[in-house]
Amino acid sequence: MNVALAAEESAGLHMLRVLARSDHRVVAVLTDTPDPGSAKASLWNVARDFGFETLPATLVRNPDLAERLRSWDVDILLNEIGRA
Repeated sequence: MNVALAAEESAGLHMLRVLARSDHRVVAVLTDTPDPGSAKASLWNVARDFGFETLPATLVRNPDLAERLRSWDVDILLNEIGRA
């Protein structure tokens, strides 16, 4: 299954690690870009370390994202972003 993940923080890191160990193909990870100079592990950097495509989380509000996901044959978009 081709998966796109929209996530952040520790729950997103957990979900990314589970997906990385699965048989699913992670097509892209949409998340916050890391703060420059921060030593804190970010989902963006971990996704890059796994070799996954990273995209800014702000793209989830962009209508062009749907076409991009279709072109990648994404079967499911998992959303773990919860903003108050």
